Amino acid sequence: MLKKITSLLCLLLLLFSFVSCDLMESLDDPGNPDVKPAGDAGLVIEEIDGRLTVTDCTSYLTVEEVVIPSDVEVIGGRAFDLCKNLKNVTIPYGIEEIGGAAFSKCTSLENVVIPDSVTTMIGWTFEDCTGLKSVVLSKNITSISYCTFSGCTSLESIIIPDKVKSIGYMAFYNCMNMKSVTLPSGLTTIEGFAFSGCSNLKKIELPKHFEGKVPADKWGLSDDCDIKFV
Repeated sequence: MLKKITSLLCLLLLLFSFVSCDLMESLDDPGNPDVKPAGDAGLVIEEIDGRLTVTDCTSYLTVEEVVIPSDVEVIGGRAFDLCKNLKNVTIPYGIEEIGGAAFSKCTSLENVVIPDSVTTMIGWTFEDCTGLKSVVLSKNITSISYCTFSGCTSLESIIIPDKVKSIGYMAFYNCMNMKSVTLPSGLTTIEGFAFSGCSNLKKIELPKHFEGKVPADKWGLSDDCDIKFV
């Protein structure tokens, strides 16, 4: 009798182990219907409001290079947030919008080219990308939103496209190695502390219509920054 009970218990334990393993595999399986990674980078792509959107990167701890598929139209908010090993990202022509904090704290990212198909970049896009050295912006954006490049301590220069009308609050906050900013003549608004902490920005040329209208210290420019109105 004891042998039969022991055998039954062993059988139950064996069955339980198989069920447990299957359950764990289903939870870890990247093919789980709740997680839809695409390619080695583990991009999660979903259709939102009729547009294909990258919403997440499941391999964010290890991914070093990402090529976004050409049929994607939106990079969602925080899609690549905290991808600290990401060094290269290819953004295809056809992307229309880059969401808030999409590349926040991608500290290994050094160079970014944003295609001219992009018309909207929401705030904190490249916040605290401390390794970012070079950015080519889309010619069709109309604003640099709040905190877009805040904390990009390696960024030394940037050319703001001609269609940009406004630079948002703290857009370049603490870009301490920024030495050159080229502003468009059609710029109409620079919000508070846009250049605060840009201690190496010693010269800036502002459109003539700004002269006498707004105190430069509102923008956070250092005391030794030579301001010219052209």
